[in-house]
Amino acid sequence: MNIHKKLMLYILSTSLLIFIVAFGYISYTTNQTAIEEAEKLTEAIAKEYANYTASELNGDMHISRTIAYALLNHLEFPDNGTREKVHQDILRNVLRENSQFIALGTSWEFKAIKDGYTKNYGRRRSTHFWKDGIMNTKIDTLEMDGDDVGGVYYSIKKSKKEFVTPPYFFSYTDSDEDQILEASIGIPIIIDGQFVGLVVADIALDRFKEMTEKIKPFKDSYAFLVANNGDIVAIQDKNLIAKSITELDPESNVKYNILENIKAGKDFSYQRTDDLGKEYFVTFVPLKLGYSETPWSIGIVVPIDVITQNADFHFFISILVAILGLLFLSYIIWLISKEITNPLVGTTNILKDLSVGDIGESKKMKIKGQDEIGIMRESVNKLIDGLSRTAKFAMEIGKGNLNAEYEPLGKKDVLGNSLIDMRESLKLASSEEIKRKEKDRRLNWANEGSAHFAQVLRENLDNMSDFSYNIIKNLVIYLNANQGGV
Repeated sequence: MNIHKKLMLYILSTSLLIFIVAFGYISYTTNQTAIEEAEKLTEAIAKEYANYTASELNGDMHISRTIAYALLNHLEFPDNGTREKVHQDILRNVLRENSQFIALGTSWEFKAIKDGYTKNYGRRRSTHFWKDGIMNTKIDTLEMDGDDVGGVYYSIKKSKKEFVTPPYFFSYTDSDEDQILEASIGIPIIIDGQFVGLVVADIALDRFKEMTEKIKPFKDSYAFLVANNGDIVAIQDKNLIAKSITELDPESNVKYNILENIKAGKDFSYQRTDDLGKEYFVTFVPLKLGYSETPWSIGIVVPIDVITQNADFHFFISILVAILGLLFLSYIIWLISKEITNPLVGTTNILKDLSVGDIGESKKMKIKGQDEIGIMRESVNKLIDGLSRTAKFAMEIGKGNLNAEYEPLGKKDVLGNSLIDMRESLKLASSEEIKRKEKDRRLNWANEGSAHFAQVLRENLDNMSDFSYNIIKNLVIYLNANQGGV
């Protein structure tokens, strides 16, 4: 694998790993932050509407409580019909001025309103209600043979505390078609710590359906109002009204103690998954209703994918930017690696040629800068120049020109300095050779002369005149003299 591929592989793989880790972390934290912020927003909205709903119901309870205080004071009137008339007029006037009340009535313990009655049970009930646009009044007596210990009235009588009943369907025309969902507010009337009666206001609950339909903090989210017993009071799906939340989601009820928390008036939230695998965030906020011990709750359900949709969109944009950035980074790395590897490849090829002795000026490279690549190219060019000079020097020596000039590349130029040493050695050897040849020449000249004159002596021993002539003649010739004599 060449350097270019290594650079691309190592840098891109490292960059990709960093991108994956970074964007994985960003995605996780963004989604978690989005979910947390959405949960906080949902809880805040639930509290806002819980306060609004509570103020509506508490307003109704306040009116009922005011009636109870007013009627309490009128018990001082004599029981000659005047007191009853005043009580009925108060109830009618309040019912007439408060359209949220379907019916308004009282129940009085007989021993509190009838002189001489001593039993602890038995009551007189009067109810005012609207029927066909006309206010009607119904008066009857109840529990003359004993208290109904399982009823709401007896519960309030014993606890002496305000009470809001669970929602129920009721028709004032005795027709199932006219049934409406309502709840009853019970305000006890207490004298000297003793329970003497009860003010009851029946309120329509359909007004809260419109309110819950407006609660949409997120797309596909919905809200609902649930009573203390877990029955749904208001929700956008009318088929779920008056259904128990424990029946609609029994698994979550067991897992998160939904009904127990509603009865206890607790704030609580959880995440649930439906049968299709879709996740939801659910939050409950209690409604404190007057002085009662039966709080209701506002619930809001938000799909988790809706919460994270915005975060997912931004994450998608981030991924797109990251991919584009990675591609751009790849292109930059490719350019840089080319800037690095191309000169290296060229330099490597030249060094290969130099390694096999291919030296020439054409091998020199252009220098485009003074970075590491430029310095490397400059060094290679100097190497080529030095090797060229060295080759020329060696060729001159090879021709026998031992006086050729040569400047080594530096003190550490092993080849150049070796060639200079070789030239000096060759000069010394040449000088010694000349001396040796001269010595041999002289020795040969003497030996050849001795042999030559010995031959002349042998040939001229009989005649002294010829001997003398030939000796002086050959001697002058051999010595290359101008003249000689004997």
